[in-house]
Amino acid sequence: MKEFSLKHTWIIAKYHMRFSLRTGGGIVFLLMTLISALIVASMFITPIEALADSVDGQVQTSEMIASIGDSEEAEGAINWLLDEEAEGEYLLREKPALLSCIMLILLMLLPYLVCFGAFNQMSGDIANKGLRFLLLRTERVNIYLGRFLGTALFCLATVLISIFLLVIYIQFKLGIYEGVDLWIWSMQGGLAYFMLCLPFVALCAWLSSSIDSPFGSLVLCLLIVGFPSILLKMFNHYMDDGFLDKLWPTGWKFGMLHSSFGTVCVTGLVLVLFTVGFLWIGLRGFQKRDL
Repeated sequence: MKEFSLKHTWIIAKYHMRFSLRTGGGIVFLLMTLISALIVASMFITPIEALADSVDGQVQTSEMIASIGDSEEAEGAINWLLDEEAEGEYLLREKPALLSCIMLILLMLLPYLVCFGAFNQMSGDIANKGLRFLLLRTERVNIYLGRFLGTALFCLATVLISIFLLVIYIQFKLGIYEGVDLWIWSMQGGLAYFMLCLPFVALCAWLSSSIDSPFGSLVLCLLIVGFPSILLKMFNHYMDDGFLDKLWPTGWKFGMLHSSFGTVCVTGLVLVLFTVGFLWIGLRGFQKRDL
């Protein structure tokens, strides 16, 4: 695209990332992500803390964590959730089990949380005609990609803060895992969150550039993110070798935590392709619409 300017795109991205902290949607996303992470973590950590406060708490805590990792029920639940036979053993025994359980639940919530941080990339400024002033200085493609990049970076920063707080708490409060193993696994979890964020930020960019109502954009984003995944999952039960859920990004949400490096790479590539596809569709519509 001859109108594309990396300098303009980066300037818009930096401004939009900072501006996200001053908007209602950005603050709501930040708070909801942090609160969700803390609530999910407390579901697992509170019982362990109760044991740690007892007389021989450290021994009991270690035994409880080991029992979770060795539990056939927990392994079967994760195998069912991921629809993979050997993944439960990998996530519970080869990786820090407590952090694995927390990350799996957060990955299920993340697509819906992202909507609160990405729904107003364009719709508010389209409604108040604010984009007309930007168009005097740069092209539409730079505005669109800059807003997308700024939102993606804001989502990344929020997710990293959440993971950092969780890992710090688990390491120094409970002291049940080796620090190196915990941090390496948390970094892969952070990468998984960011890669899953990308297609949904791109989807929200497309939807918010198609409507001039921020509230309408939020409702539309939540419906479009959730409805296809639920529908495809329902149809998947009627197939012997179900693959329909893979037609939507939520079907790949656990792939970045897979035990196979090849599956991790394929998942990352697929999520990037979803992102590029949503960006291309949204940008085509944004180039033609009346601002």
